[in-house]
Amino acid sequence: MDIENEITRIIDETIKIIDFIDNISTPIVEEESLPTIKSLLDIREKNIHQLFKSYSAEELALFSNQLNRLNNLDKQLINAAAQAKEIMAKQILKQKNNSKATNAYTNNT
Repeated sequence: MDIENEITRIIDETIKIIDFIDNISTPIVEEESLPTIKSLLDIREKNIHQLFKSYSAEELALFSNQLNRLNNLDKQLINAAAQAKEIMAKQILKQKNNSKATNAYTNNT
């Protein structure tokens, strides 16, 4: 596979991960989603390592536009992950508060 195709594949993988995270960033994050995200991230990471291991900086420099796009997508991925983390943290706190309220109610009846 050539450099351009490898970069394009990584870009596509990154977009897929961002879309996946955006689609699960709802009030309820399903636990089954987390292994899927991890698997997608592992594949992407492996492909990025392989890209930089297989080609020299000079070869990669010829594709600076695609690499810049990948860099921008990385920033989007970081933001999407941070938002998902915040949503999950809020879910945990809400669940904890709901459990406390339920326990208080059942103990008083």
